[in-house]
Amino acid sequence: MHRTFIAFEIKEEDRFKINQYLKLGQDVYKKGITWSKTENLHLTLQFIGDTKNEDLAKIDQFISDHLTLLKPMTLSNLKLEWFPNDNPRTLWLNYQNCDFATSQFHFGLKDFIKTLGYQIDHKKLLFHITLGRIKPWFDQEKIIWNQEMLSVLNSIKLEKIRFYKSTLTPNGPIYNIISEYNL
Repeated sequence: MHRTFIAFEIKEEDRFKINQYLKLGQDVYKKGITWSKTENLHLTLQFIGDTKNEDLAKIDQFISDHLTLLKPMTLSNLKLEWFPNDNPRTLWLNYQNCDFATSQFHFGLKDFIKTLGYQIDHKKLLFHITLGRIKPWFDQEKIIWNQEMLSVLNSIKLEKIRFYKSTLTPNGPIYNIISEYNL
């Protein structure tokens, strides 16, 4: 079994901009938030969870067969948000502008994964980049962000999709690429 997910890769120049923003938060809030590592930044398309070895090739084949639905796209309308709202555990950048073709690909992928016997949530697709995980004792009301810096991150171009294996460790997740596709 492998913990897996499918995500859009973030281009290096956008990763750099996000990292600059992360550094601001890391300098001010050294405790209370476990900050994402720059190399782990991505936009999740679908989290699958524990996946059987024999299903990895099937999922990869589905991605390959349906990749023509996806085109390079630019996401914009950035919002800094806590998730979930009632008891925040995650700080993320949420982008709007998911196009119709991406939604079609996402729904088809979810349906396919269900046919393999996996439980998939029915939540709306939210493009987001996780900036950090919030400790239960941390008061998120204390966080003040530089809103001007957010404008630098207001659009991200997506040109590549990856199928990942994720290994959780005490020092944070380690991501290994199973496959990668250019859009």
